Amino acid sequence: MLEKLKKVLLNVYIIGFLTYGYVYANYTPAHDGMMTVKHNQYWEMSVGRFVVMYYGRFRGLVEAPWLIGALSLLYIGLSVWLTMEVLDIKFEPWKITTISLIYVLNISFIATTCVYIFCLDVLALGLLLAIVSVYFCTKGNKWYYYLIATFSMAFSLGLYQIYIAVAVGLYLILMLKELIDGEKIADIIRVTIYRMLSLVLSGGIYFVLVKVFQKLSGVNPYQGNAYENIGNILDSSFFDIIRLIPTSFVQVIKYLFLDYTYTTRIPDVINLLIFIVGVALWIMLLKKKFTSASQWILAIIVAVIFPIGINCISLLTKGSITQLMTFSYQLMYILALFPALYCFEDIKLFERKIKTSVIVLPLMLLLSFFVYRFANDLFYYQKLVGEGTQTTMTNIVYDIERNSEYNPDEKTIVVLGNQPKSFSQDYEMRWLLGNTAGVTTQGTTITYNEVFNWYLKYVLGRNYPYTYDSEVVDELSAMQEVIDMPTYPKDGYCKVIGDYLVIKLSE
Repeated sequence: MLEKLKKVLLNVYIIGFLTYGYVYANYTPAHDGMMTVKHNQYWEMSVGRFVVMYYGRFRGLVEAPWLIGALSLLYIGLSVWLTMEVLDIKFEPWKITTISLIYVLNISFIATTCVYIFCLDVLALGLLLAIVSVYFCTKGNKWYYYLIATFSMAFSLGLYQIYIAVAVGLYLILMLKELIDGEKIADIIRVTIYRMLSLVLSGGIYFVLVKVFQKLSGVNPYQGNAYENIGNILDSSFFDIIRLIPTSFVQVIKYLFLDYTYTTRIPDVINLLIFIVGVALWIMLLKKKFTSASQWILAIIVAVIFPIGINCISLLTKGSITQLMTFSYQLMYILALFPALYCFEDIKLFERKIKTSVIVLPLMLLLSFFVYRFANDLFYYQKLVGEGTQTTMTNIVYDIERNSEYNPDEKTIVVLGNQPKSFSQDYEMRWLLGNTAGVTTQGTTITYNEVFNWYLKYVLGRNYPYTYDSEVVDELSAMQEVIDMPTYPKDGYCKVIGDYLVIKLSE
């Protein structure tokens, strides 16, 4: 077991540090990731992520990128290892590499690393706990195995609510594996129902735990329109979910073939080749293994519903999906290549036997190169944007502190106007990299009012009195003296008016 784990971790750490090492050593705080110190995560608690606050106390107060990266790759490596154990995939070098590439190189972890690195290890641990749940639900028949499985999934949901879709995807792949192994269809359906019911039970326990921990923390449930809001799930009717099924299916297909995720169409073409190879391998395997029409029918049904299964979270969030929530889509690659990963060592092509690894691994390596290239282009661009933002903010701090009328013990800072519009710089690659995690096209790492304050506080160490109060903002905005003020960067944009230091930006 340890030898297998060592091989997996070696693969994951090499791929991970090659891809993300630049960020781990050169992280640029941006957007929501500007808060570089972990406080009590009451907002996380309010949207149902009750484990995050306690995990943060284990990991430490400072959001240290290298530590977060090392922990994240450990959790991802353990996830790869358990996935191979669950699916009975042999620990051959090319298979380890293929699944490691699938798990490490994806837009979900790229976007998280780029902008939300403070929760990268949280997401990776959520993934691990979801797969731990699948492992214990499938690898034993002791009552405590099912107990561990149920609570592992509940705690995975308590870290981030998306990885239940990974469990659904793995259970569907297991259905196909059991069909290949010749198990009875009735037994396969019965066991799968039990597995899915265990997820429902985990969801029930999760809701109870959320209420308990919110009560203990004195935190009220979030009432806004965030996609993570538990209220969104509870408010969804059965017919709402049915109406979202086509959307859920299309989102996965777009992710693979239409979204232009990695700034070139080449990955889309490679994806097409991978899935053509996958379909061909499945047809050859099933013709060899299946003896009845019912086996074919069940296999086709599983294949058709698979995209919906791995995107079931979309059904619960009213179709709202961000890049951070797309990790489960990566299971499409495992589904497509499962015949080669599980049992098809070679195929007969043009009267010659060819190893499936010779076909599959080069395609995955080629695809991974373009994902790797995109990631490092993005990370370097973000570093440049961060340096541009630092120049802007340093100038503003200089203007604040040289203002003879400003005394931080007496005056409170109010920012009026649009931060991204005012601070945005015209980088040549700004539009090339797309709108990754909502910040790439901004041309600045400051995206809204609170982030401006966080930059002053956490990056520049200026803990000025600051207010976002809407009544204060509206009152000042209506004053003729403020209306007549120039906007940044023109002289006079920073001015003391009454009890406030007003910083006026472009509208």
